Amino acid sequence: IYLLSGGKFLLMNFTGGSVDEIRRRYSGIRQSLREAEYEMGYKRLFTVSAGGIAFINDTSSLTEMLAKLMFTANTAKENRKDTLCLFNAREYALYLRALEIESAVRESIKNKFEGFTLLFQPIVNAKKVQKNGNPALPQIVVGAESLLRWKNEHFGMVGAGELIPILERSGLIVPVGRWILMKAFAQCAAWNTLFPELYVSVNISFVQILQSNLVSEVQIALERTMVNPKNVVLEITESGNIDDKEIQSILSGFSALGVKIDIDDFGTGFSNLRYLQDIHANTLKLDYTFIQKALAGDTKDLKIIEFTVGMAHALGMTVCMEGIETYDNMEKLLPFAPDKFQGYLFSRPVDARTFAKENLHR
Repeated sequence: IYLLSGGKFLLMNFTGGSVDEIRRRYSGIRQSLREAEYEMGYKRLFTVSAGGIAFINDTSSLTEMLAKLMFTANTAKENRKDTLCLFNAREYALYLRALEIESAVRESIKNKFEGFTLLFQPIVNAKKVQKNGNPALPQIVVGAESLLRWKNEHFGMVGAGELIPILERSGLIVPVGRWILMKAFAQCAAWNTLFPELYVSVNISFVQILQSNLVSEVQIALERTMVNPKNVVLEITESGNIDDKEIQSILSGFSALGVKIDIDDFGTGFSNLRYLQDIHANTLKLDYTFIQKALAGDTKDLKIIEFTVGMAHALGMTVCMEGIETYDNMEKLLPFAPDKFQGYLFSRPVDARTFAKENLHR
């Protein structure tokens, strides 16, 4: 047994211990702590998070072994609490990949955001789709959601699903977020010269809100690009944090600038009906997975969609349904009276030039 830094202990068995032995050791430690709590009348309570790894046929050096073990122990402490987490080679490989991507992204940022790009996916008027019955008509496009991508020689194209968590964890979401605001607002201003009603939406991370003076940054981007604030939408993902007073104040600051706020992925987070009115949201975007589950035949989810649309309309908000992939999807959802649709049926995310060519002509 070795005492490491930070109150961590290392147990090593050189006699051929197995994963089962690791589990027995951990259970013994937890049982000893439970007995100690009982003897003290539960005046003190203890938790113990542990990582375990059996180095069978493993040729790693001691340094590499410790790195794997520390990763596993930290995973148990950060994600699961008071539990044993056994080493997972796939998770460790993803962790190393994330570290490599983070390093490469830092270089990209230093090189004037080389490799970063914004793609745009159309948002269409569901009322006009219903009338025309043809989702390919350009005049039904009312907005565009800007979506971040990053490309690197070694990693290829990295999507937002993998990239954003890395940016948030490292704090790089702050400089990248500023870049997104400037690029998206500038593109919106350019399109508005011919299509003054078209809006562009930008996804805002809660980490981004907490780590930067975001209201000021949005104001600076508005002034520098000279975009009309009414054509800018900030999409905030539904979260338990949305009720925080500081965040409520920031969202009010956005509204004071004249930009609109949409609640993204509604139905997947900690839904609280009160905050919808407090932040004066413009649109509820019903999450893709929520929509797909309902389309699969879940009658309860269909009822929830019906009531959610009715509630939003009663509060003066519009509803956008995401993840529309087929004509059948669209036809099943039209009776619920959505205001907007978004999904692969209309277009995958494309670069600005392609978006304009496909959607912005009269």
